Amino acid sequence: MRGRPDPAAQEPCARGVNPFPPRDASPADPKDRRAGDASVRASSSSGSGGSGRARVGPAAVAGGGDSPGAPLSEERAVELMTAAFAAAAKAQQGAAEVAELATRLRVQETVMAQQQASAHETAAVMQQLAAVTQQLAAAEAARDELAARVRVLEAAAVQQQQASAHETGLQELDAQEAATQAAAADARTLQAAAARSEDEV
Repeated sequence: MRGRPDPAAQEPCARGVNPFPPRDASPADPKDRRAGDASVRASSSSGSGGSGRARVGPAAVAGGGDSPGAPLSEERAVELMTAAFAAAAKAQQGAAEVAELATRLRVQETVMAQQQASAHETAAVMQQLAAVTQQLAAAEAARDELAARVRVLEAAAVQQQQASAHETGLQELDAQEAATQAAAADARTLQAAAARSEDEV
């Protein structure tokens, strides 16, 4: 006669745990036990056709091209790590290139600022040179005008000297002529007086 089944013996099966683990499995390893529990629960849920979702452990993580819910393979993890390292290297290289370009831009801006300052200084020097040139031209014009006036004054002075000399000569001639006439008159007077004296004698 078959007796009533023991509830304690059926409890592991009700929880979806295999009460008869394989001989090569190590029940002392908690990771293996959790993985076994998760696989048993997933297979039990899919086989029974129930509406509840299968609960999976931390090992069943979806990633990349793997199907959702499938364990992440070691090769896929290596590929993702390699891609992450490559992206980080490219980002670091891009940051270095950006820093180099920024440095070159600052150098170019400094050179352009120096060139602009030099251009401003050159323009200021050219303006000063133009002003000095204008002042020199004005001074040369004033000098030429003064030289012309000096020549005119010199010519007028020469003419005045010549006129004065001529007038002085004429005056001297007139004085000499007057003196000569006076002397002649005196001589005639003396001759007349002498003649009268002789006549009286």
